[in-house]
Amino acid sequence: MPGQSSVTRTKCRWEHGVQIFYNGATFETVHVNAPFHFYDDFVGHAGLEVGDTAETWEVIDVSAAGNTTPVILAGTAANAATGVVHLLMDVGQNEAQDSGLYWGDQTPVSLYNDVQIEFRLALHDAIGAATQAMWGVEGAHNADGDTVAESAWFRVQNDQVLTVETDDTINDNDTIATGVTLVADEYHIFRIDFGDLSDVKFFMDGTRYGQATTLDMTNLTAVTAMIQPIIKLDHGAVAQAGSIYLDYVRMWGTRTSYRDD
Repeated sequence: MPGQSSVTRTKCRWEHGVQIFYNGATFETVHVNAPFHFYDDFVGHAGLEVGDTAETWEVIDVSAAGNTTPVILAGTAANAATGVVHLLMDVGQNEAQDSGLYWGDQTPVSLYNDVQIEFRLALHDAIGAATQAMWGVEGAHNADGDTVAESAWFRVQNDQVLTVETDDTINDNDTIATGVTLVADEYHIFRIDFGDLSDVKFFMDGTRYGQATTLDMTNLTAVTAMIQPIIKLDHGAVAQAGSIYLDYVRMWGTRTSYRDD
């Protein structure tokens, strides 16, 4: 029967006292029974605008002459998803550029609370050697990702090479190798698990990466553990391509740091 195959692939696991339903073939999370749950598939949005504080997402759009404004695309066969945000660099301009989404420095989520965050996205245009892309979580935003005090994210730089990074202001783990080189227009499921802050875990399509390095974020305090999601592209004063198709963002966790497991 039509649609039956996708239903029969649904599996379940328990993590940090939370029941998680996921697609056993793609490892996309389809539902979680968690006290806290955020999900945005970018369907039904009127649009994304710089400075629109009524929206969940604040737009990052830095370009003097080019077009780096994130836009929501209609679901088509070309982008293979429903409700897709296009983040882009304008290759025709030799200038510093920045394109992305975050919560405008509203940081209401505590990493103390067994948080996991998941993205489905694809590199649409190849990331140039001087361009970087990041998706994960951060504390207070800064245009220069290397100066953000608290962060954990996937990072692509140097022509599609995927790395992972964490920083809790003391333990700073930069560009940890995964051995993965991404391919343009191939969607993947990226997930970060903060259930054990002494060993933060990064997954792509259900496989863990970066585990050879212990990604310790235990220096976070109750104040500095407050985070927001971040997805962005940027480069300095060069004329270089790069773009992301972002399908969804999902985040979940507990209400407090108390767990039954």
